[in-house]
Amino acid sequence: MQFIFLNLNMLKKISGWGLNTKYQVNLFFPKNINQLKKKIKPNCIARGAGRSYGDSAIQPACTIGTKNLNKILKFDQSKGIIEVESGITIENLLNKIVKKGWFLPVTPGSKYITLGGMIASDVHGKNHHKVGSFRNFILNLGVLDENKKIIKCSKIKNKKLFNYSIGGMGLTGIIYSCTFKLKKIKSDLISIETIKNKDLNETISCINNSKNWDYNVAWIDTSASSKYIGRSILTRGNFSIEKKKMNYEIKKTIDFSIIYKILPNFFINKVLIKVLN
Repeated sequence: MQFIFLNLNMLKKISGWGLNTKYQVNLFFPKNINQLKKKIKPNCIARGAGRSYGDSAIQPACTIGTKNLNKILKFDQSKGIIEVESGITIENLLNKIVKKGWFLPVTPGSKYITLGGMIASDVHGKNHHKVGSFRNFILNLGVLDENKKIIKCSKIKNKKLFNYSIGGMGLTGIIYSCTFKLKKIKSDLISIETIKNKDLNETISCINNSKNWDYNVAWIDTSASSKYIGRSILTRGNFSIEKKKMNYEIKKTIDFSIIYKILPNFFINKVLIKVLN
């Protein structure tokens, strides 16, 4: 009876960030590598912050949450090389590295996702046109296999496992750790320009003319009429080159996704999207 009681306590309903469908799963949150090894079994998958748009990182038999595996294992502050556990979030990582004059080489659109999620999805950022995806900065990975062994892999050692794990959505094993190269910065400020474009042709032209900027992104209004289809607001930016003391600290902000989560599906419709755009 005691065993059944403990098992029921592990059951939880989860979904992807898009809230497509909720699934009842056996969910575990190991606190260290030893606990993680004990949970490895057939048909299990790792889950970071649950911010994937689709229904990834969900396995009813065994879903392993990595939020407690969030330590910085090594940090060479002179070379900007860092090794972290996969459950650390961008938010927590930035709080540690920016004050030391470093930044993530590639950042997706949310500070709430984990490094493991970044690797599993091989994320890109607003500087993709210059540096490519996160893959280009990873030096090595520690992947926990089905035999409960951590396999170290890189572009040279265990090359296939390395290549398949980056962008592999967790299907090659549990990504436990990652060593990667950071971006050197002199300031925590970014100088930006914002440009309004009236249609798709103007948007594409503006993107091409902004390719020398480090960061370059256009938000496109697809609900506009045929004459203005593809109109956009383009934002481009570079890190400030003026050396300054880093007083960086992530401020707590309202996560507006909570509104999306509590509204009924019919509320998100064409009329509302057009008004917002």
